[in-house]
Amino acid sequence: ILLIGVLIAGVLWAFWFVSKEVSILIRKNQELAMQTSLLNRDSEMLIREVERLKGELAEQRSEERGDR
Repeated sequence: ILLIGVLIAGVLWAFWFVSKEVSILIRKNQELAMQTSLLNRDSEMLIREVERLKGELAEQRSEERGDR
């Protein structure tokens, strides 16, 4: 009977440990998803800014060519 009690306690501890670890991994996954979302937003903003600056540069170059 003692052996059965020890086995049951071990199984319960294993379930608790796995549950705790899964909970931690889920939280870390959510944090990574939020960081990815923020990075994607920043990336899109930077791409738009680069495109705007490229357009301004192209206009400036065409004006310089037209002035000559």
